[in-house]
Amino acid sequence: MSLANRLSIVEPSRSNRGCETCKYLKTLSPKDVDAWNEWIAEGRSLAQLWEVASSDPDNPLTVSMTAVRHHIQAHHNKTS
Repeated sequence: MSLANRLSIVEPSRSNRGCETCKYLKTLSPKDVDAWNEWIAEGRSLAQLWEVASSDPDNPLTVSMTAVRHHIQAHHNKTS
């Protein structure tokens, strides 16, 4: 079977469908998004941010810590 045929039947991983952290943030209230952005802007622990967000019983962030770091590098640190 050719590579093209094999790729045509594969379901792409989430990482190939855009930023999952951005999608998660769109589900939050403006107050929660402001708190998220403030946490990052103040240089607080990203591990703690991820732990709190991923352990939310009602709306958990379902990506890895690495994915959150990539999100922050791509979307929050555009001037650095």
